Amino acid sequence: MANRLLNRFGSFSRSQRNLTAFGLSVLVGFSTTVPLTSMACATSHPTSHPINNTPAITSEASPTLIEVRSGIHHYRLPSGQNVYIKPDVSQPIITLDTWVTTGSANETESTNGVSHFLEHLLFKGTNKLAVGEMDAQLEGMGAQFNAATSLDFTHYYIKTPTPGFEKALAMHANMLLQARLPQPELDRERKVVQEEINRSQDNPSSQLFRALQKAVFPGHGYAYDTLGPKNLIDSVPRDTIGAYYATWYQPKHFHTIVVGDVTVADALAKVTQTFQAEAAKNTSVAMDTKRYSVPTQPVIAAITQPKVVILEDESIQQAYVAMAFLAPNASQTQQVMALDAAMNALGSGRSSRLYQQLKESQNVVQSVSASNWTQQQSGLVFVSAETRPDQLTDAVNGMVNVLNDALSKGITEDELAKAKTQAIKSYAFLQESTEDVAETIGYNVTIGQLKDYTEYAAGVQALKLDDVNTALRQSIHPKQAVIVALMPKETAITADTLEAVVSSNVSFNTNEALVNQAKPLDAVAAPAVTSQQLANGMTLITKARPNTETVAIQWFFKGGKSTEQVPGTAITLARLLMKGTHLRAQSTLAHELDARGLSLSIGVEDDAVVVSASALKEDAGELLWILSDMLTHPRLSEEDLTRVKSDLKDELAAQADEPASLVLQQTVQALYPNHPYGNAGERIATHLPMITSNRVMDYFHQYFRPANSVVSVVGNVDSAWVARTLDQAFPARHNVALLAVSPLFRDTVNKRKPSKLATTQVLREERPKQSATWITQGWLAPSIASPQQFAALKLGNTLLGSGLSSRLFVNLREKQGLAYVTDSQYPSNKLGSRFVLYMGTDPKNETQVLKGLQQEINRLASERLTEAELDTVKQKYLGQFALSHDTNAHQAYYLGFYESLGVGYGLDATLPELIHSVTPEQLQHTFQQLLLTPSITVIVAPR
Repeated sequence: MANRLLNRFGSFSRSQRNLTAFGLSVLVGFSTTVPLTSMACATSHPTSHPINNTPAITSEASPTLIEVRSGIHHYRLPSGQNVYIKPDVSQPIITLDTWVTTGSANETESTNGVSHFLEHLLFKGTNKLAVGEMDAQLEGMGAQFNAATSLDFTHYYIKTPTPGFEKALAMHANMLLQARLPQPELDRERKVVQEEINRSQDNPSSQLFRALQKAVFPGHGYAYDTLGPKNLIDSVPRDTIGAYYATWYQPKHFHTIVVGDVTVADALAKVTQTFQAEAAKNTSVAMDTKRYSVPTQPVIAAITQPKVVILEDESIQQAYVAMAFLAPNASQTQQVMALDAAMNALGSGRSSRLYQQLKESQNVVQSVSASNWTQQQSGLVFVSAETRPDQLTDAVNGMVNVLNDALSKGITEDELAKAKTQAIKSYAFLQESTEDVAETIGYNVTIGQLKDYTEYAAGVQALKLDDVNTALRQSIHPKQAVIVALMPKETAITADTLEAVVSSNVSFNTNEALVNQAKPLDAVAAPAVTSQQLANGMTLITKARPNTETVAIQWFFKGGKSTEQVPGTAITLARLLMKGTHLRAQSTLAHELDARGLSLSIGVEDDAVVVSASALKEDAGELLWILSDMLTHPRLSEEDLTRVKSDLKDELAAQADEPASLVLQQTVQALYPNHPYGNAGERIATHLPMITSNRVMDYFHQYFRPANSVVSVVGNVDSAWVARTLDQAFPARHNVALLAVSPLFRDTVNKRKPSKLATTQVLREERPKQSATWITQGWLAPSIASPQQFAALKLGNTLLGSGLSSRLFVNLREKQGLAYVTDSQYPSNKLGSRFVLYMGTDPKNETQVLKGLQQEINRLASERLTEAELDTVKQKYLGQFALSHDTNAHQAYYLGFYESLGVGYGLDATLPELIHSVTPEQLQHTFQQLLLTPSITVIVAPR
């Protein structure tokens, strides 16, 4: 649900700072819904004059308290800058986030892309900080920092351990107010932004939503692509960017949010003093603001008849479609909340109308969702889907039917109750992370006001059914829809065909949602981390966090890909488990989860199948009993198996549409040609016909046993209560069933290590109509079972590819402008891991990138780090490690993950000690050994 709690749709352009989750790099499964973009930091000493834009402020001026809501203190400084402070001393973490009230909506045809380009350039040095110095210092203390550009705003944040707050604040304010934009760095960064545009052009969903913006908001700033066109980025002069900076980057346009381990008085004093000091340093404006004038936006025109846009792309296999309608803007709070609830009912979760009709009943889509995108000047209600090209017309027809049915019959009381529960749940989970709280506050106060955030959950709870249905009928009419479809080339569907479908105004009845029978159970606060083996054989780990309102469960069934005899068996079973049980039909299961706001998903990793679930504390008991039913009485029907295999085939085809994902899939397949760790992409697609009901059932009986599982529960729970519930819900079982398991599956969890690669290989695939070239180079590497090598490789991974101070980023992207995306990955695996370097670049840079990757990996083996250099890398890794534990779900994951790998959950506490023990000699020797083994290079390039 993209509502005003936390809206991340469309052109919200985030940087590529943290490509993979900390400590558990994933080589496949990139996002396909939101285009990622980047900001950058500079690489040479700044030489240009500062572009200062703020008047002097006297130190005697005092902040004014505007309001206090839900523990959030809102102050306004004499400069006009707004400051919001929310203390949270539960963890030693602070997030600092400044939102600037400008984005691509304030651009013109001749300046399109400047907001985002400037976001990059602010990291190119200041009057105090040399190029790259800020990145090195922040990452050196383990901080995470990022930025994003959208239509209505640009924002910059730093998430830091508490001791680093003052230092982070000083650099943050200095960057915002004293940027230099040196010409050499600006020229170099042009290439990086153009690489980012290439990547966006290779993403089907990005193409789709860019076209949707242009079709819905013609002539308005909202029609502009946040990234801008490549030719403009190549030519826009420094003084144009500087004039834009001088106009907008003034304190009166700033909303600064501080959330975390602070007191209000101390945080306010530091923010006030720091920003005042930076603003007072220069009163001259180096750039003439007359070079930029704020554009006057036209009134957004109403849509009076269907508009259809057809796009073709010969490089894709699937079809992507979105249907949109104009909606209320951020100031229309009541209507926004009502539409949030309505679109939640129509398209959020497996029990939603769109999912039930288009996916479950008709199976004409691979995925479908609905959302209400709230903006400052005009909102957008939309429905989007991914489907096969031959089903595109059926998918659009299904969308129209569901919308017409909702308009004629209205949202039901049951659907509204579900929407309210999900809103309250979303609000509760946003309170766990300082980053989420700061970002959500910032988003709301930038396009609206503070009470839009603090009163959102209560406002949704107070909604009446008439409010929701009235808002729905005021915003949606299929004959006023804008439809954009992206299809493979030569698909036999025209704009007239889709317009006729929309205009037909067909409707049909939907099934009434089932009545929820769940009963809440209270959880009681308990001691800290405990571990025990239950009578049923499972290992239970609990960690009490009595000050939180939520409970997170991470359930690891040992095996995962590593135990597959047929590639894709585990993911097929994972999908089947969500299809219902002998007691609950799929629709019943989906409704129970959605109605109570319960979160439940099942993922497949190299060494485990992981069930991830969360609930508010009062629903924890109900969640455990739902899990009990799902994991002991799955339906696993032949009909569902056929459907799941068909869906997987389509999903794999969609992944292959994205070269950034394809290159990583091909890498793991090449590194593990004869081992199930390489089961991804085409290998799974090829073997889908071999996955039978018997194979799936065999896999389930062999590995989904309590004795083969680790359950980690973190939150407001009592460990004794959890143990009793799990013992009752999951009795020891399958002992008889194991006798029927085929001999193929009677082994214990797979212990076969990946075979060594025989030779170094270079694999290349060329695709039509692709903009960027994607390159990986990978080696087989030691597993987590080799502690010293594991720790050394984690540090090497941090040094090479983690963040903007990493060697790949600095030496290949910053100094040479060779790439937009740089990364290195070393996942924590049980049987054997992989060390992979990854880059996206312009095709003309391919040879240089290949040479640069090899040079950087060779350098780790040939040049020994000094103690001081290694200490910096260690602090960076350990700071990221600390920040990666900011939610109950994250903490539960790491505890269960390490236990399931056989190294013990205690590694989560002792890993810092292991990292500290690595010496420069050990790091160098580990990479010398790595380079003695063959490597695999994979290139996916334009034809």
